[in-house]
Amino acid sequence: NQQPADYKSAALPLSHTSECSFANRIRFRNGNIISQDFGFVKPFLKNILFYFCHAIDLLTFLLFYDRMKTMKGGDTMEHKEYKRILPEAQAAVLFVHGIVGTPNHFAEFVERVPDRISVWNILLDGHGGSVRDFSHTSMQKWEEQVKNAVDELCLTHSKIYIVAHSMGTLFAIDRAIENEAMNGLFLLSVPLKIAPKPRMVSNLCKVYFDKIRPDDEVAQAAKRCYGIAQDQNPFHYLGWLPRYLELFAKARKMRKRIQELKTPCRVYQSARDELVSISSVKELQKNKSISIIELKNSGHYYYEQNDFEFLLNEFEKFIGQIK
Repeated sequence: NQQPADYKSAALPLSHTSECSFANRIRFRNGNIISQDFGFVKPFLKNILFYFCHAIDLLTFLLFYDRMKTMKGGDTMEHKEYKRILPEAQAAVLFVHGIVGTPNHFAEFVERVPDRISVWNILLDGHGGSVRDFSHTSMQKWEEQVKNAVDELCLTHSKIYIVAHSMGTLFAIDRAIENEAMNGLFLLSVPLKIAPKPRMVSNLCKVYFDKIRPDDEVAQAAKRCYGIAQDQNPFHYLGWLPRYLELFAKARKMRKRIQELKTPCRVYQSARDELVSISSVKELQKNKSISIIELKNSGHYYYEQNDFEFLLNEFEKFIGQIK
């Protein structure tokens, strides 16, 4: 459900917008930043961060205030976790979506998993709800959620496989390194290096303003894979910055560990990915046990028809090998 815009808060001077203001999320004590969101920032950066956040507040206020008063929000879509645990199944497949993603991303993959195999299409914490819900979650919660899911599946299954997209692939690699019970990974758009391109920003704006042409397949795909309800107040999105900083940190960490991966792994990288750098392939190639396939005409969310048919066929082969 869409929440009404908080016009009173938006109309107040920036120093009084305690709920909406990004800068006011930061608090100082004895010269140290003590905000939970920014606890990892060193004290000497406090002044830079303080003024940077106020600058963002002001810029956003100037650019979007008129829009805040007129936005109606876009179409809503249910984003629900799907869990099918079979008592007699020996194998289980865990699906993990990416940041601001949705389990719906894997709809056509899940329906191809045979009835003899358990399925868990997870919904990460803070997803499937409001913009504020996402702001209040954390990378640590997502990591623990995936770890707990794998541990739970290991209690009743002898073979565990993970299918993941984007940020979810980092969790999959992490679990496979830490848990020898993992039997295989099927990964899409692994973001070992992240380099957002202008068209990524363009697509996000189209989704945010709900201004997508029917023939814009790339933006339509981005909207289908977007797992957060639209918010009429753009200030609320500023709370997302810590989550993306955590994503960059997680990518750096997994670059250092990628050579530790021993689990059989298939990776499908898109040549036209608007978020993941092509340099990610070079990082993946450092591990000779990883099979890397390029989807020449696809992006981060959008899959060209022939690429998608190829990808689904590859998935069916991957699933077909599970005994």
